[in-house]
Amino acid sequence: MSTSTYLTGNWILDRTNSDKPTPHLESLGLSDLARSAAERLDFSMNINHLAREISITQNSILGLKERRLQFGIEHLENGRDGTLVRMLATQISTNPVAVTLSIEWEGRSTITETKRLDIDQSGAEIIIQTITMTMKGSKISTTTTRLWRRAAEGFDITSLTSLV
Repeated sequence: MSTSTYLTGNWILDRTNSDKPTPHLESLGLSDLARSAAERLDFSMNINHLAREISITQNSILGLKERRLQFGIEHLENGRDGTLVRMLATQISTNPVAVTLSIEWEGRSTITETKRLDIDQSGAEIIIQTITMTMKGSKISTTTTRLWRRAAEGFDITSLTSLV
């Protein structure tokens, strides 16, 4: 069990020990080529987790995405396609540390994402991220699990530059 009380840090996606995002990408109607490219993307994230809020900056070759959310307060933003996106962050546990982010795309889908701090077999802290997506009008959900490892000291979140 983790000794940290927050998710704060720089994290890198462990693609080898994570589920592929294929079910989500298929649900969104992405082509085989787009799904194949997305499965090769390297991701990193920086989390600044405080008592009343969480800031998450995610990076891939597609660019940076930053969100700052106060726990228990709905946050609204415009999606890339112009639809309204509603988000609600909730700290659901402190031992182990776990945070849930509920995302609703107006007219499209609902995503529930939980990030939980854990310890792997080597004793290193990891984040286990579970993502469940349900498309509007469907009772079928897809769930994937991703594993994130702490980045080495001095890691620069903006350093991802290639499709590997």
